[in-house]
Amino acid sequence: MSRECLLCEGPFLDGSQVAVVKRKGLQSFIEASKKRNDGKVVLLKNFTELEVHEKCRKQYTKEKSIAAYIKRIKESGTKPLLRSHIFKFSFRTHCFLCGEEVPSDYGTKQLKKPANKRNPVYPVRKLSVAENVLRLAKDRNDEYGRAIID
Repeated sequence: MSRECLLCEGPFLDGSQVAVVKRKGLQSFIEASKKRNDGKVVLLKNFTELEVHEKCRKQYTKEKSIAAYIKRIKESGTKPLLRSHIFKFSFRTHCFLCGEEVPSDYGTKQLKKPANKRNPVYPVRKLSVAENVLRLAKDRNDEYGRAIID
């Protein structure tokens, strides 16, 4: 079983009330997820048993909280992001300027091209470059800087 609550995506801390939900409870979660249209129905179908916070178990299926969730989504106009849908950046596999992933076979494909047509990519070899980029992003203190840090 996972060590974080699937409903709130928060960790199980010492002393927090944890409930083990079985088939019938999962069915209730699936119905609530369909009403909420939050995309968790796909994840919930993969479980036969699930650990969640006791508070989340009660709150997630309550009709009033479902209605409040739907109202909040309609007012904000966007769905909340799941951690699984958020872009993960790595200095080893992504360009730190544009954020695009560099395929592992990129270098060999470039060698097949004539020298004047190649587009070389150089990995960040010094930790100080990564640290400086992260520091500058923090100093910017704007949406773009936070996107780089996260």
